[in-house]
Amino acid sequence: MKATCFVLRNKAGEERVVAADSAILAVGYAPQKKLYDELSQELPETYLLGDAKQVQNIMYAVWDAYEVVKNI
Repeated sequence: MKATCFVLRNKAGEERVVAADSAILAVGYAPQKKLYDELSQELPETYLLGDAKQVQNIMYAVWDAYEVVKNI
């Protein structure tokens, strides 16, 4: 299964559909793995990296992304 679009919903509940085959989420200063846990059950190629994995500096996020891309 490959995503062709994503439905974005803001705090007011308004929805917007965005055509894309991948998404990167960046929010907050604490690891948030709930969305990853939910999506990884539905989408086989879902990766946890950067601050979602562990809050650190940008170099760790870049390194995580590099390692994922290198192995795809």
